[in-house]
Amino acid sequence: MPIPELAIVIAAYDEEETITGVIQELLDVLGSADGSPDSIDFEVLVVDDGSRDRTPDICAELAQASDRIRLVRHPTNLGKSAAQLTAALNTQASWILTMDADGQNDPRDFQSLWQAAQALPPGSPTILCGRRTRRADTWLKFLSSRIANGVRRSLLHDETPDTGCGIKLFPRREFLELPSFHNMHRFLPCLFLRQGGKTLSLPVNDRLRQGGTSKFGLKNRLFTGIVDLLGVLWLVRRKTGTFSSLRP
Repeated sequence: MPIPELAIVIAAYDEEETITGVIQELLDVLGSADGSPDSIDFEVLVVDDGSRDRTPDICAELAQASDRIRLVRHPTNLGKSAAQLTAALNTQASWILTMDADGQNDPRDFQSLWQAAQALPPGSPTILCGRRTRRADTWLKFLSSRIANGVRRSLLHDETPDTGCGIKLFPRREFLELPSFHNMHRFLPCLFLRQGGKTLSLPVNDRLRQGGTSKFGLKNRLFTGIVDLLGVLWLVRRKTGTFSSLRP
C-alpha cells in the first residue's frame, strides 16, 4: 500500500464494545469518497494500549479485512500519550489525526479539518483542534472539564478553548520534535506554541459514549491534570528552541 497522506490514530484500551462500530463508521464516512477530488488518502492506525478484553483480537480481524487498518500493540497500559507517540513512530504519513475509541467523535467532521489543514501555508507547523460546541457529557465530566480548561487557559495561554476534545490534526514531523512525557496529549496546543507553531480550533460534533465505560473521572481528569499543568509551566519557561532551529 502506498504511503498515505494521513494516519488516523485510535488509542484503544478495553473498548471491545465500541471499537468495531468506530472503525466501521470511519471507513464508511471517509472511504466512500474514494476517487473524488476531495477524498482523503488515509490509513487507520489502532494502538491497543494493553487491553485486557477482546479489543486487540477484534482489531486484528478488522485489519485482516481491510488494508487501510493496521494494529500496533502495547504489552501493558502506557497511556494515551505513549499510544500517540507509538503511532507516530509506526507511520510515514505526513499528518496525524487523533480520535477516541469510544464513539464520541464524529468522523463527518474530519473532512473540514483536513481541508483547513490543506489550506495552510506549506510547512506551517499548525495543530488543528476540535472544539465541541454542544457537549454530550454527564454534568460531572462537563464540570471537571470546564474547570480544568479554564485553569489551563489562564496559565498557559494556549489559545485553545477545548483541549479535552480527542480530535486533533497535526503534522507528524513537528509532533516528533516535541518533548515527550506522560499526559502530553493534554497539552499539545501549548507545546506547539512553545516550539513556534500555531493553533487553530474548529467546531466539531460531540456524542455520547457508544458503549463500555470511561477510563477518566474527576481524579485523573481534574486533579491529575492540574499536577501535570505545573510541570508544563516549568517546561514552557525553559524553552530551548523552535521547530526550525532544531532542524539541521
